[in-house]
Amino acid sequence: MHKSADAPPTSRDADKTTDDRVFRVRRLAFASFILVFAATALVLAFRAQRADRVAIPTVFRLQSRSMEPSWFGPRFELTCPECGERVVMTIDVASSKSLTRSTEASPEIQAFREQVRVMTCRNCGYDRAPADSAVFREGDLVCLTPVGSSSRLLERWRVAIFRDSSGVCSLKRIVGLPGERVAIRNGDVWIDGKLARRSLEEIRSVATEMRPTVVTRGADRVYATYVVVSRAAKDGTERVETTPSAISNESPTPSFNGGASSSVELARDFETRFRWNADGAEGERLVALVRRPDRAWFVEYSPTKRTVSARSTALRDGRASSGRPFELLTPDDFADAKESTAPTPRVAWRGTLDVSLSAVDGELIVAVGERELARLDLGDAASTATAAISTPFAILGDASRASSMRIFRDVHYSSLGEREWTTPPGRYFVLGDNSPASRDSRFPDVGEFSVENVIGVATTCNEDRRE
Repeated sequence: MHKSADAPPTSRDADKTTDDRVFRVRRLAFASFILVFAATALVLAFRAQRADRVAIPTVFRLQSRSMEPSWFGPRFELTCPECGERVVMTIDVASSKSLTRSTEASPEIQAFREQVRVMTCRNCGYDRAPADSAVFREGDLVCLTPVGSSSRLLERWRVAIFRDSSGVCSLKRIVGLPGERVAIRNGDVWIDGKLARRSLEEIRSVATEMRPTVVTRGADRVYATYVVVSRAAKDGTERVETTPSAISNESPTPSFNGGASSSVELARDFETRFRWNADGAEGERLVALVRRPDRAWFVEYSPTKRTVSARSTALRDGRASSGRPFELLTPDDFADAKESTAPTPRVAWRGTLDVSLSAVDGELIVAVGERELARLDLGDAASTATAAISTPFAILGDASRASSMRIFRDVHYSSLGEREWTTPPGRYFVLGDNSPASRDSRFPDVGEFSVENVIGVATTCNEDRRE
């Protein structure tokens, strides 16, 4: 039987209405509690973040040469009276708990002033530049972005400032993330058994230009050779001598008191940058030789076909089976080799172009300006071969088209033997770019760092913040 619409409300209806009102009041109270709790949490987080930013200085001053060439520590500089080039000698000072300590009064700086009388110019070999005319410069200033308790900014290849268990501060590069297995082979970082390859921008950010170089031009080729310059006297006449020099992973900037923390090793990964005068003619090609420790590669880039091709041949003591040294190899030395090819995008191949060839991370990278055109696998990422290399590249064909050829060495980490490290959960494996002069996670007394050890992520300072 249905209840009439005009029937008076019963006690059951009154109880139901009361229950609904109580439920709505309770739901409103719970929602209000959640809003107040969330607002309070946001306010506390904001205040904590502000407190962190106030408590942490915004800059860090380098006190060692462990991150050259990206950042330099304390140093003395002068202008060579012979060639006008800058002469630099770096100084390692005792590590400090202070982020911005001035090092000019440190014992190491005073020892340099008392003991060093002359400085040698690497560019021209002049070895009598008076040290008392050198200007002291503090270590570079690095700006910080605080990370607080968050690990969001702690990515591979980022540079950060860490404070160890004794409170000493240092600048290092993150290479291993929590839980990863880290190994160093042939100067490269391997993660969980695989080579950690990088972008062209990341490669260039740690490249060291090798200077001085001697550029040799022939009718059909041009190549740059890294040399050591010295001044020698014969029959009372002074002369300048240049000797090809093997490229190692030691910083080319001399140090007054810095000893090697880890072994100095022969470098194997290089980049050449040069300018190419292209006329855009049909069939125009860029041809080059690329040196690896035990192989040479013959590389052709065709803008018309939009391909990069490469062939290789074995080297023994820097020579092919024909007996020709690397820099004098011809296409005949690669006649029987298998060819590898990669496609490239369309490029406006006309006028003066900035071209680069990189043999890095087991790959050949061809680029125009900042634009990467192609990558080819060189097949030697796991090779243990080493060689003393002073001429890593040669450009073949019309040598007059190539100019401003420069050589760069890729960062090369010393391995301290065949070792593998497992990064504990919540911790990070870090390295210094100037490997022989860096004490980092490779050493047991340093080890890995946790988020709590991170003061901030390094960024480039603008002039206002430097001041």
